[in-house]
Amino acid sequence: MIFKFLKTKIAEKAMHKEVDELKKNLDEASFKFIESFVSNFDAQTILTPKKNQLPKSFFIYGYMYSYIDRTFQMSIYKKNETLWMEGALVVFVHYYGAKLASQVLQRAEKYTKENEDFIDGAKVGAKEAYDMMKFGKYPKGISKYILEHYENLKDWY
Repeated sequence: MIFKFLKTKIAEKAMHKEVDELKKNLDEASFKFIESFVSNFDAQTILTPKKNQLPKSFFIYGYMYSYIDRTFQMSIYKKNETLWMEGALVVFVHYYGAKLASQVLQRAEKYTKENEDFIDGAKVGAKEAYDMMKFGKYPKGISKYILEHYENLKDWY
């Protein structure tokens, strides 16, 4: 269902909205829930060469996409696809801007079937989201990936 929405004209227009405009549509609890993703991903960059920034990498796109998705599935918001969409938009636009966020989210279904790096990242992201929600285990997949692959990623920042 969500993949169909991501491919619609409505989704395309929504992805080009400013993050602040998207945030206006959220109540305080929803906003804090979505902001927790940014805080989590920022925290994973503390030991990396570029704090609060994420490289352009299919592994990281897959990780973020799946982490957000799994967290929503395990939360009180699990039936709210609109909030899921707005949350994913806010997070992806925060790191990559509207254009790249739009491209990644609209092609996510294809990437989950064809892009090995996206698939690998999605597996790690989903597992770490589950472990965080179920056991309180702090996620570290992004920081581990950046530190292990920094030489290949440094030009992508």
